[in-house]
Amino acid sequence: MVTPDQAEVIANKAVEDYINACKPQSIEDAGQVLLKLLSMTGLALCAARGQPGAVAAIESVAAHISQEKYARARLEPVRQH
Repeated sequence: MVTPDQAEVIANKAVEDYINACKPQSIEDAGQVLLKLLSMTGLALCAARGQPGAVAAIESVAAHISQEKYARARLEPVRQH
């Protein structure tokens, strides 16, 4: 099993590759494809942890990103298509 830091690096690359593969034309498009990824991740969590565990994990993430320090987070283009 990889360490949490290694998993973060791998996840960042996977999300970047996913967004680029979807070829969004705008930040709004990127938001839509990220919402689809979140939905699919939720379903995968249900399979891995059961529905209660998946809901708890998603609620934990929601609480984490609701912190004020993330209020001005912005998605920046990584590559041009």
